[in-house]
Amino acid sequence: MLAVRTSLLAKGMANPRSAPGVEPRPWADAVNRTIAADRVVPGLRIPHATDYLADLTKARIAAVGGEPVEKALADLAKAWDERTKSLGQPRQTWHHRRSLNGLVTPPAPPEE
Repeated sequence: MLAVRTSLLAKGMANPRSAPGVEPRPWADAVNRTIAADRVVPGLRIPHATDYLADLTKARIAAVGGEPVEKALADLAKAWDERTKSLGQPRQTWHHRRSLNGLVTPPAPPEE
């Protein structure tokens, strides 16, 4: 269990500049619900998240199977860069921010 005080969470992020536009209260509520949940499965909050995680799994299996770690990580970085370019970083950012705080995020994602 993570040791945390609710009063600290209510203040918001330690460095608000790390996530501009994220409101402290909804963020703290989301963190509190996550901490209090019986089972937490963190995940990416962007389109095609399962594909990113599949790329990560592929790289991990390659490294465990004997491929040099540097090569596995370089291949992973290349795959993620290509996937990000194909989907559009602004659109992914919108989806992630929307999942964190719908109040300050525009109602529609940017065009691809």
